[in-house]
Amino acid sequence: MAVLRREFDEIEYTRQIYCLGMYYNEALVGIEANFSTYPIKELDRLGYEKQFVRETEDTYTHKKKKSLGFKTTRVTRPLILGALQKIVLEDIYLINDKDTLEEMLTFIRNERGRAEAEDGAHDDLVMGLAIAYYCCSQQSKKPTPPPKQKYVMADYSPFGIKPERKGFDDLRNTVDYGEQLVVV
Repeated sequence: MAVLRREFDEIEYTRQIYCLGMYYNEALVGIEANFSTYPIKELDRLGYEKQFVRETEDTYTHKKKKSLGFKTTRVTRPLILGALQKIVLEDIYLINDKDTLEEMLTFIRNERGRAEAEDGAHDDLVMGLAIAYYCCSQQSKKPTPPPKQKYVMADYSPFGIKPERKGFDDLRNTVDYGEQLVVV
């Protein structure tokens, strides 16, 4: 897993998630769908197929439907935090990000019994880790074949000359992926 902690607008966030996913061999990404679905829809438009799929029940037909992204609700929040607590108790060595571990030190139960960051602290990394571990159940453990070659048009000429076709790998050297990311 990778940790990405920075404030982005939705467009830049989506680009960074796309690049991280591609860097990690089209890894499964589990984007929280509570506040905006833009990143999920944009990744889908870009053809990024490995997004977390949640099952929900249609309130009218009561049929199961599938939706992309993770929804943190009053039902799923305790579920993911309970699973994370088990990992912390049994396999703390799996968590090797200093900032996440420091955030866990300020993650408490309030007077009503709700697990959250204490006043003045943050819980973004803790919740992100809980979501990531929950989403891991959909991660394939077997190697996948290389993706089909994706083509884009390049060098368009208005004079009727057929453009040359470049594969995705050829464009890696010409696309700006943003600043360098340090993987922990």
